[in-house]
Amino acid sequence: MAGFSPLEGLIRALKEGEGLQLLARPLARRAGYAARSYRRSFYFGLSALFAVVIVVDAVAELLARDLKGQSLDFVVRHRLSSPKPDPRILIVDIDEASLATMADQYGRWPWPRSVLAEAIATLSDLGARAIALNVMLSDPDKDHPNDDRAFADVAAATRNVVYPLVRLNPKNDAISAVRVSAIPGVRQAAETAPDRTVAVLVPIFPGTHDKLGAVNLQPEADGVVRRYFPWLKEPGYLIPSMPLRTLEFGGYKPMMGARQEEQGYLLNWRNKRGDYRRVSFAEVFAAMNGRGTLDLSVFRGAIVIIGVSAPGIATVKATSASPVMEDNAILATAIDDLKNGTYLRRPPPWASAVVSLAFVILLARAFYLGVSEKSINRWFGLGQSALLLVTIGSASYTPYLIDLSDSFVIALAFFAIAKVHALVDRSTSRGVRTFAEVGSDPTRTKMIVIGFSTAHMRMEQVVHLRAQAERIFDVRNVFLLDNAFGDSNLFSDACHGWTYLVAFSPPEEVRRAGAESVEIVSVDGTWVDLREMIKGTAGVGDLSIKLVDLSPDTLRDATMLSRMVGEQIITLAAEQLRVPGRS
Repeated sequence: MAGFSPLEGLIRALKEGEGLQLLARPLARRAGYAARSYRRSFYFGLSALFAVVIVVDAVAELLARDLKGQSLDFVVRHRLSSPKPDPRILIVDIDEASLATMADQYGRWPWPRSVLAEAIATLSDLGARAIALNVMLSDPDKDHPNDDRAFADVAAATRNVVYPLVRLNPKNDAISAVRVSAIPGVRQAAETAPDRTVAVLVPIFPGTHDKLGAVNLQPEADGVVRRYFPWLKEPGYLIPSMPLRTLEFGGYKPMMGARQEEQGYLLNWRNKRGDYRRVSFAEVFAAMNGRGTLDLSVFRGAIVIIGVSAPGIATVKATSASPVMEDNAILATAIDDLKNGTYLRRPPPWASAVVSLAFVILLARAFYLGVSEKSINRWFGLGQSALLLVTIGSASYTPYLIDLSDSFVIALAFFAIAKVHALVDRSTSRGVRTFAEVGSDPTRTKMIVIGFSTAHMRMEQVVHLRAQAERIFDVRNVFLLDNAFGDSNLFSDACHGWTYLVAFSPPEEVRRAGAESVEIVSVDGTWVDLREMIKGTAGVGDLSIKLVDLSPDTLRDATMLSRMVGEQIITLAAEQLRVPGRS
């Protein structure tokens, strides 16, 4: 039969499914030997790289104005519980039903201002502690001037109502007639602050101008509302927000510290234990006029928000709790958190960075020391579960959001990379054919088989012994067969605690020095006892060594070589088990 060319052989191998192996094996072997040769450097370098990323991320978060919101939103939406809404905060809702019910008498929205004036006066008379009108009345109603006069009279006479102030584009400050120092409730933040004009939108009625609160919703860079600022900051001045003024008028002392005043407070959405009580405006208006079944005493001592939720005229925004939330619910949450101090507290970024660094260091140490795959997987799983439990649990049942999601992701990324490296390292060390090749050098005709007990050895000692052998014989010629006997076969119990190390060497570097003694050439060129060297450097107790001659034919035949290694290991195992006192 005529032979075929190398090209034909390659084509045949590809057709038989061996082409991928022919191409991948050299790369896999290079990767395997690199993984073993630079084991220590790899884990040290990987840890250093992750440490830099962690520190840079923490510093960036510390300096950033906006929050890292994606993980926060996920935690808030998937937490198990949340604070209860304060029952003394009520929303009088100008909803779609109110528009439909009152359309025959008052027409389409906006209604004449006397309707709102009557509601405000009645709620105040009923004993509401504070009322926040979340409706902007910036233009006169030319069709109903008498109604505007009625509202102006009520606004001037009612002292516990807060009206909205909206900050306009600072580009318009120069044409504004409103001086920042003239805004009621404003605080001067700097002694030398210049009194300047600011462009603001306020209700048209003079009786409201001493009762203004800034509508201070400041979304993050991605457009999501996550926190509320109690003060609207202007150069040298602080304008009080609507929640702050509402609590002031209601006689409450806001529960916030200097950090919340400066950086705002993280809203603790009531998204798991019900919503704030809502009463339809039409229902309230009917009860005020002696109709319906609503008991108006529910407003006594309450903080009341009057606002619009009807589709098409309501203002909605994205929040951590929901992609769509109308302003009244946001305002109620801001007032509730400021009144009861229930806003979410977050540890500083360095706290999460410390946890991330601890995980990286512990994982690097475990992989470097060769801790068993089962143990690493178990402890890693428990650690990741703990991070999730702390994150979800803190946000669910405490006013603290200990967000360790970054630590979770960082640990997972480090684990995945280290796992791949450890797999290649272990596969090469065990002599898996894809990653290792024995016999490529026919001059290495000596095989040393070392059996030692790991029953009383620490994992660090085993790793040190392997590293010592690799330095002596080169990583390409050393194999640690810690899985020679499986965990569930007939021999596993008898051979439990024994590990075998196989090394190949040229004859001029190793020689027999007695029945159970082998000598090798040391770094300085002198002959030293291998047994004593191993015991001295690795702290190994029970130890058996065999030196075996290999023929060139054996080195060329991988199957024959594997059988010879197996025979020597079985022989050593039998000898070790026969020695009294060994287990």
